[in-house]
Amino acid sequence: QAALLERDGARGPVGAVLTVVLFLGWAEWSLQVARGNSVIWVLACWGVAADALVASGRSPAASTPVPAPASDGAAAAVSSVAAARPDPPPASAAAGPRWGIAAVALLLAGLARSETWLLLPVPVLFGLLAWRRGERRGLLLLLALLAPALWLLHDALLTGSALYSAHVPSAYTDAYPPGRRIIPLERWVGRFLRSYSHDRAAILMTTSAAFGTIFLLLRRRALGLVLAAGVLFVGVWALLGRYAADGIYISPRYFLLPNLALRGLAVFGLAVPLDLLLARLHRQ
Repeated sequence: QAALLERDGARGPVGAVLTVVLFLGWAEWSLQVARGNSVIWVLACWGVAADALVASGRSPAASTPVPAPASDGAAAAVSSVAAARPDPPPASAAAGPRWGIAAVALLLAGLARSETWLLLPVPVLFGLLAWRRGERRGLLLLLALLAPALWLLHDALLTGSALYSAHVPSAYTDAYPPGRRIIPLERWVGRFLRSYSHDRAAILMTTSAAFGTIFLLLRRRALGLVLAAGVLFVGVWALLGRYAADGIYISPRYFLLPNLALRGLAVFGLAVPLDLLLARLHRQ
C-alpha cells in the first residue's frame, strides 16, 4: 500500500500511518488477525504481488552520471577509465516487475481463499498485455490460474466431487438450526446500503474510498488496483446475495474481503489530501 501511495503522489509515511490506523482500528479485522484467518495470508500474498509488480528502477547505465566536457588529455583519461570498467548489467536486471515472485504470491492467495478467484482476470490481463509489449516473463502471471485447478483437483481426490467446497455453506445451513432463512432482494440491497452508511465513521470510509477511486482514475495510475478492488467488492457482494436468496447462512467474516477493498481505496482518499496539505504547510 505504501509503495503504491509513493508511486501515485502520496508520501510513503502518510500512507503507511493511515494504513495502520484504518486496519488496526478495525475490530473485526483485529479479531481475524488474532485467529490467524486465511484472509491474513491472502492480504500478505497480495502485498507481495503488488510490490513485485510495481517494482521499478533505473538501469545502472542510465544512473551513471555523464562527465562534463573536458580537455583532450582529461577526455582521454576518462575514456580509459570507462573502458576499464566492466559492462553494466542489462536494464532488465535492475528494473521492472518481478514476474516470478508475483505469480507465486497470486497462486498462494488463490489457494488460501476461493473468493480471490474473482481477481484472476486482472493479473491474467496484466500479464498478457505485458507479453504483447514484448515482456515475455509477463506470461508467468498465468500460473495464478492453477489455483482453482489445484483446488478442484484436491476436492475431487479427497471427496470424489470437485465441487465439494461449493456445497459446504449450504450443508452447514441445513445441518444446524434454524436452517435456511431466505433474504429477499430488497432486504439485501438495504443491508448493503446500511453497511456503508450506518454511522459517521462508515460514511467517512465510503466517501474516502470514492475519493481514492476518483484520484487514481484521474491520474491514470494503478488502474489494476482500482479494477481489482471493484471486482472483489462487487463480486463478493453479488455472490453473497445469491447465498441470501437461497437462504444460506452468511457469516460476518465473509464480508472481510469486500471491506478490505473499500478500506484500501479509502487509504488513498485520505492520504492524498493530507499529503498535499502537509506539502503546502512545508512550503510556507
